[in-house]
Amino acid sequence: VTLRTRRAYRGNVPHVFSQPNTSLHLIFSASGLFDSTIAHLISRMKIILCSLFLAALSYRVDAKLHNSAVCVTGRTEAPIGGTGWSVSYNWQKNYEIDLKATECACDYYKQRNTGDNQWDKCEDCTYDGLQCNSAGWHIGGDEMNYYCTKKCSAQGSEAN
Repeated sequence: VTLRTRRAYRGNVPHVFSQPNTSLHLIFSASGLFDSTIAHLISRMKIILCSLFLAALSYRVDAKLHNSAVCVTGRTEAPIGGTGWSVSYNWQKNYEIDLKATECACDYYKQRNTGDNQWDKCEDCTYDGLQCNSAGWHIGGDEMNYYCTKKCSAQGSEAN
């Protein structure tokens, strides 16, 4: 395709103008703006990809560890205070502590030996008649919930 113009090329980008009052206006200088936008997006993508890569390298498991936990039944939650969009709006949990299930889960957790993470063993787990305690903060919330629900027939677990 050959375009005949009245003006010569400016730099590397051709500027093609038609006569005034005609509809042909091909201005390729907009591609310069497009190129700079693409370059900016590519540089931003490089930054994002580098950030994701560093995040993947620094990934570690953050467990929620506890020093006391109980098995519960009859759990209900209800809104308290304020309206749904106010800062005082909150939820209240109500539950009954299942003493037999808590003792059962604590015994299971004391026997647990599944690895080298802090929550994989709980040699210091003791049942005090109300809750399972670990002075070394070895009780993992997910693990306790598993023992309460799957092994000891409770509705769930609660921990500090």
